Amino acid sequence: MSRYHLLLLISDLVANDGRQSSTRGFKGLKQAIKLEFTLRRYNQAIEHYQELLTYVKSAVTRNYSEKSINNMLDFIEKNADDDDANKCMEQFYSRTLESFQTTNNERLWLKTNTKLARLWLDQKDYRRLTEKVRELHKACQTEDGSDDPSKGTYLLEIYALEILMYAETRNNKRLKVSSREISSPPSVHVMASRGRADMHLPSSAGPLSTCPQGPICRSPSEDHGHHP
Repeated sequence: MSRYHLLLLISDLVANDGRQSSTRGFKGLKQAIKLEFTLRRYNQAIEHYQELLTYVKSAVTRNYSEKSINNMLDFIEKNADDDDANKCMEQFYSRTLESFQTTNNERLWLKTNTKLARLWLDQKDYRRLTEKVRELHKACQTEDGSDDPSKGTYLLEIYALEILMYAETRNNKRLKVSSREISSPPSVHVMASRGRADMHLPSSAGPLSTCPQGPICRSPSEDHGHHP
């Protein structure tokens, strides 16, 4: 038996065996999904991920389920390396948002939507990216319409996405506006307090381009103890 077929068999056994109990089922499905995604069995991975999401509402605790979903989405994002994988990844994000729509889990909502925005930036889907950035900005504002300092990590990612989008589309007017916004209070205060001034932005983005180079728009996992 080839290694590929052995992994397929393990994936099926893990998924089926895991259904014997709630916790065991949750763990089994997590392993099965990772195996299936690695083996490019994207339809099966999506199917099992949809099943996994049914566990988060009652079978496992909120903190455990949130951490597991975050880790799963991080795994998918890091291992997606072709168009089919990206399509599967988009399905994961969409189904996550649908599942948690009624649970009022703001941290997971923000993190998943930020990941989805990054995907659309990579795909140069600027129409949907523009709408998503606008939605994320609104979610990170206080009642008076100013940036919410408590959401500083997300704000930096949103501004970075916005600046990169305007740089790629050569929208210099909007690029300058976004650069001024992220460089002015309370954004500067947010950036300093969160210690996240490690983004490498386009040279036309203004003073932030002098920040040390680093991976742009990566997951804010260090915040809240590995949670967004």
